[in-house]
Amino acid sequence: MMIRSFLSVGQGAFYRECFRFDYSHPNRRINVVYDCGSLTSDDLIRRRIRDEFEKDEIVNAVFISHFDVDHCNGLNELFNRCDVKNLFLPLVTKKELFLSHLAGLAHTNGTDSLPFLSDLSWFLKQRSGRPRIFLVSPPEYQEDDFVFFEGSEMIRAHNVSQNVFEDENVTEFPYNDWVFYPYNFQSTKRADDFEQELRNRLGVTFDWRSVVDPVSFYRQHDKIIKAALKEVEGSVNSNSMTLFSGTLAPHVEQVPCFCNRRSWSCRYLNVCGHCCESRPNGCLYTGDYEAQTNEKWCALKDAYEKYWDRIGCLQLPHHGAKNGFHQEMMELDAYFVASAGYSSKFGHPNSRVIRELLCHRCDVQIVTEMTGSEASFRISF
Repeated sequence: MMIRSFLSVGQGAFYRECFRFDYSHPNRRINVVYDCGSLTSDDLIRRRIRDEFEKDEIVNAVFISHFDVDHCNGLNELFNRCDVKNLFLPLVTKKELFLSHLAGLAHTNGTDSLPFLSDLSWFLKQRSGRPRIFLVSPPEYQEDDFVFFEGSEMIRAHNVSQNVFEDENVTEFPYNDWVFYPYNFQSTKRADDFEQELRNRLGVTFDWRSVVDPVSFYRQHDKIIKAALKEVEGSVNSNSMTLFSGTLAPHVEQVPCFCNRRSWSCRYLNVCGHCCESRPNGCLYTGDYEAQTNEKWCALKDAYEKYWDRIGCLQLPHHGAKNGFHQEMMELDAYFVASAGYSSKFGHPNSRVIRELLCHRCDVQIVTEMTGSEASFRISF
């Protein structure tokens, strides 16, 4: 059995899949995490990690969609708490990583909640166990000024389940056909726009390559950086590494763990029972992918063409924002989950998005920081 959980961290993302296959040995499980962050509260993400995992519990794989604060500022606590075996990151350029660090500092008023962005290799060496680092390249990868960490391996999009399930404590894992398929959609436009806005304010001689310490640089120019950031529509890091998790086996399906009329279709459409139906077993985690345009939507469908019919759960992109929504999403036989702050200043999830989904009788769960808003699904084998 596997339990898929969308955890309540407010304006952020923290998702866990826990495979259990031997109940006589509690430690015989597989843990997989997709994203680990919260803009609502650093303390909140720390508490959720401690609630979810025992000290030194093995986490077989962590997938990070992109380097925004609300998707990865919990990594420090996760690595302190758990024994992480494999870390999957999108391959990005040095400029993107630097500008993401600046944007993160702006969101936290100068508090460095992403220290690993400066030197991930050093960051991991300070932990008791060091994971293998896999950098997932964009589909049209070309030699560029990309970031390669010490000991990291570059991989292209493919099924990485062999890496996830490869553990000395798991010798009889029964789910040999389970798939983990990450895909790195690269987009540098907003990072380029942010760089140009900084040059407009700091002078044409500004060169991010000359900045030795991003934290000191931010504290010296915080007002200018915040002003430049306001001129950039959306996230600076518009990359997003998506992930399909599931199996092609048609007999394996997923159902909600329970229904207490928390889903919006139960409460507002009076169709209780609809939200408890079994759906295909797979989940597509989308991070902040912008699926609104036909071009982006088709690119997503093409990337996951082989697994598209097995998607029974979809993490609404970008916390349910309008720029992450496409009308054809509603054709999926899937549950829809949006992670957003209860009183989010960003207006997530977008009311028009939720209304469209409800009008098409889609089952929607909004996960906030409120205890009890967590969405969980059971997959039985």
